Amino acid sequence: MTEGMRFEIDWSGQTLIVNVADDVGSFANSEVMTELSPIFEQLDDSAVDGIVVDFHQVDYFGSSMLEALRGLWSRIEDTDRKMVLCSVSSVGKDILEVARFDTLWPICADRQAALDVVREA
Repeated sequence: MTEGMRFEIDWSGQTLIVNVADDVGSFANSEVMTELSPIFEQLDDSAVDGIVVDFHQVDYFGSSMLEALRGLWSRIEDTDRKMVLCSVSSVGKDILEVARFDTLWPICADRQAALDVVREA
């Protein structure tokens, strides 16, 4: 991961995996678009079949992370690709519920379950 960056990109086949760093709680709104730019470039590739956002390093996040999720979703929502969240802490699930984001994307217990959902026909 690049120093100071809150996201790390991994791949599983054609599925883009975004690992969220443990310091995302201090993520400022002004940094969202800058840090998401390389991920947006990857999502612009039509070969990408979906995105998994993995929160395994994060217990808490705020409105800036919600903005980041919305930004990612806006890149693929008009396509047949899926976005799935995984390894979200109980506090994180509460945050998603309050924002009603838990109704937008599946939330899976772990990365493999999320990958399975992305690849479902």
